[in-house]
Amino acid sequence: MIREHAPAVRLDDVDGGARPVGRGAEHLDVLDDGVGVPEGWSIDGSANLGLRIASTLVESELSGQLEVGQRDGGGTRCTADLPLPR
Repeated sequence: MIREHAPAVRLDDVDGGARPVGRGAEHLDVLDDGVGVPEGWSIDGSANLGLRIASTLVESELSGQLEVGQRDGGGTRCTADLPLPR
């Protein structure tokens, strides 16, 4: 994703975490301090094949939800809500 918008960007901070959401689900966050995604950007409209594949896997194969957008304070935030296997 970063290569698509800013090929020479060096990230100083990438952070992530996971936490349970209710019963049987997990919420994942990955945040960076890069240039972020342009306003109005979406995975579906992206030319980035890797993100489209990730979105398909999360939503179709894992019955989850993947979102990518601007991080508060700059950068990118990628979140995934995934049901846990029973």
